[in-house]
Amino acid sequence: MLEGPVESWAIVCMWTSWAALYFAPFLLERLVLRRPLDPFSPMGWELLLGQASLYRPLVVIARGWQANWVEGGYPEVSILVFKTLVVLFLGRVALLLAYYSRSWRWLRERLPACPATLSKRRTRLLAAASCLFGFLVLWWFHSRQGGLIGTASQLYARRWLTAGLWYPLLILTAVVPVAIWLLWGEALSRSRRAPLDMLFSGALVVAAVGAISSLGGRGAAFSVAAVAAGLWHYKRRRLKWVFLTVAVGFAILVATVLEDLRGGTTSGWFSSVASLRAELESASAKDVLFRVLGRDDGFDRRMRVLQGVPDVIPFQYGKTYLRIPASAVPRAWWPDKPGLSEASVYASLFGQYTEGKWGSYPAGIIGSFYLQGGTLAVVIGCLAQGLVMRAFYERYVVGRTCTAGLVLYLALLLSGFFTLSNLGIVQGLQVALPLWLASHVVKLRRAVAGGRYPALRASSPPRIALVRCHCGGHRGQ
Repeated sequence: MLEGPVESWAIVCMWTSWAALYFAPFLLERLVLRRPLDPFSPMGWELLLGQASLYRPLVVIARGWQANWVEGGYPEVSILVFKTLVVLFLGRVALLLAYYSRSWRWLRERLPACPATLSKRRTRLLAAASCLFGFLVLWWFHSRQGGLIGTASQLYARRWLTAGLWYPLLILTAVVPVAIWLLWGEALSRSRRAPLDMLFSGALVVAAVGAISSLGGRGAAFSVAAVAAGLWHYKRRRLKWVFLTVAVGFAILVATVLEDLRGGTTSGWFSSVASLRAELESASAKDVLFRVLGRDDGFDRRMRVLQGVPDVIPFQYGKTYLRIPASAVPRAWWPDKPGLSEASVYASLFGQYTEGKWGSYPAGIIGSFYLQGGTLAVVIGCLAQGLVMRAFYERYVVGRTCTAGLVLYLALLLSGFFTLSNLGIVQGLQVALPLWLASHVVKLRRAVAGGRYPALRASSPPRIALVRCHCGGHRGQ
């Protein structure tokens, strides 16, 4: 235990070590797997989305040891920053060891296969039926709120808008994207170019993003666009790191503006426009830079969790995972059902209590694992996370899989399934189950020669099939 304040140079050295491990996959992919780092791999995607939050500890130091949710000055905050960086460093080491080891092979062999070839006609019918049903759900939702303008005027209370409507809205946020992704992926994978199919399915992707955005959510709309981009990346043309980095940075900036817009909107569509104009006029280049680099206060939340567990909130020792089966029970039947996410367990640490409920402030996978049993639980959880991520990636991407397999992997990647948290597992199942059902409904009933699937080069040599010759011997094929 640290009893005195930690000097800034020691924190910067610890942060440098952690940041070096953060970018280590660029080198490890070349040395261990003999291939470049794929931006849509679990490690590559983590780099794309986590670059802004990576610099949060330096922002805390630069702003005079000011951190959200953590009271006190230099001595207390410096100790928490250093302790959090140590836990993050140990978890990162465990994750890399598991991901780049060979222990994932046994799990890959046990993952189910997806249908190899989908019926073009059935896929179109499924997409048309799903989009029609999703439009009816969207119209029903907005009509309850007084139309689209009525919904926009209440986005600051989006959780209360969707309260009790989760199951109908699940059709729009899970089932409709699955059908559109299958249609988009099949249009990209055909050997002959089909511009009309690509135009039609691309228009559906854009419409789905707009429809889900009208509900006030940003994560679900971003997932629809990101999975579509991943399918383009694997089936048509590889997207460059520079392009994806700029696109993600722009998305973070837009999300920051929309977050302030949604939080400051209290009534009427015109007040939304006024709030947006005020946001753009008052922001300087320095403010925007600090907002982008320091917008993700997940590091601050982790510090607060490490400060309050187990002194205030006891260790859970895996008991939170028992809430996953209970998530299938509607809250109308079980009003006092405990919250699904681990954040609901340590929500009282953040002191946000409104209308009889504690505000939820997730602290990431480190906070979720630390809640279970401290630093040891973080190491064990990161080891399991690395094995799961590598097994799914090798099975459904490197293994030259079909459209359904790629959609499954990308949807799980965007849903947070690989974090192994309660919310991530449930969100992953909400996409995986409709996808499994839809892919078996639209698959061809007869075997067809495979299409064009330009997957990554596998890390292991290809298997050689032996074909019996007429002379009685064998030859490789």
